[in-house]
Amino acid sequence: MVKAGYKQTEVGEIPEDWEIEPLSKDVNLISGHHILADYCNKSGLGTPYLTGPADFPDGRITQTKFTTRPAALCDTGDLLITVKGSGAGTIVEADSVYCISRQLMAIRAKKWNKKFLYYSILQNASQIQAASAGLIPGLSRHDILDQEIPLPNDEDEQKAIADALSHVDSLIAWLEKLIKKKRDIKTATMQQLLTGKRRLPGFGEGKGKKQTQLGEIPEDWDAARIGDNFDFKNGLNKAKQYFGHGTPIVNYMDVFSNYGIGASQIQGKVDVSRDEINNYSAKKGDVFFTRTSETVDEIGIAATLVEDVPNTVFSGFVLRAREKDGSKCLSLEFKKYCFHSEVVRKQVRSTSSYTTRALTNGKLLSEVRFPRPRDIREQEEIARAISNMESEISAIEKRLHKTKAIKQGMMQELLTGRTRLV
Repeated sequence: MVKAGYKQTEVGEIPEDWEIEPLSKDVNLISGHHILADYCNKSGLGTPYLTGPADFPDGRITQTKFTTRPAALCDTGDLLITVKGSGAGTIVEADSVYCISRQLMAIRAKKWNKKFLYYSILQNASQIQAASAGLIPGLSRHDILDQEIPLPNDEDEQKAIADALSHVDSLIAWLEKLIKKKRDIKTATMQQLLTGKRRLPGFGEGKGKKQTQLGEIPEDWDAARIGDNFDFKNGLNKAKQYFGHGTPIVNYMDVFSNYGIGASQIQGKVDVSRDEINNYSAKKGDVFFTRTSETVDEIGIAATLVEDVPNTVFSGFVLRAREKDGSKCLSLEFKKYCFHSEVVRKQVRSTSSYTTRALTNGKLLSEVRFPRPRDIREQEEIARAISNMESEISAIEKRLHKTKAIKQGMMQELLTGRTRLV
């Protein structure tokens, strides 16, 4: 039974004073144009030139190309849609005047509210992308113009809906900028703390600096060699059929994506024998380093196992560094961060080998030196300061995730008229 004030349509119930309209009723489509390479540059000369979805990752335009011969122009508020290739159906809102390539078309509203149209098409994105499916993905003019949207006849209602969603988008953009700012601050502060350039209150009073293999560090710190405190071991290699069930295994991405690894981060499973568990064991306090990758920037990345996870083993794509018997010179929390300073990363990159892939090994990593406070309490305070910054960023990220979910719910309600603002 249709509720009062609503009517049944092919897209479900909508208000009686709304209509289901094809885009062809109000929009113009502007095709892109190929620009010869002779007229393109990256120096900022001419008109900004968008060639495809690579110029607007994550729904924001970040183009870097320009053309001195603009041929197909879109304007602020036009909606740009990718019409060729695997990204067909990708949509972005133009924030300025751009020249666009043949891979794109501009959707320009004549009377409809541009922002309302943007959110309506965004809500309809899955259907548009489905229309592009095929051996060679692409969208025709009819694929776009035949798309239908629920539309309030009242222009004030279109604007009210667009404004409400724009406010949420502004909050999302602000949170994303805040996260980036906090991450930049954390990165800079972390480098200063891990090299002793910045000392926390209660440490370093009356102490000077000394020159070491790592450059200048506090006189009560050491330029410690990893191999003096850790023994390295290569990980477990098994055939494909052994994975997906069995005992937990620390994999490459567990190490690459985390400073500290707990049970919840270990998603992989592998079927192993008792001898393999003993030979390739992973226990709390072990530090794992990525052993091989496509680039040198991705090898030697460290993460520490911060929880006891029974019967856990580790992959052949990572190396295990386990503290030598009697070596208790590093706190558990400090281990999570101390191998991430740029002075460490520089050594790892410079000593790695590269054939078809970048590689490092236990022998090379053993020679790497890292700045180490002798006072365990200072290590713990440094780790606590970095962890607090991480927690602050995590809290903002959770708020961002929640705000995006709220926006999706609002779009469902407002763009179908289930919730009315006018």
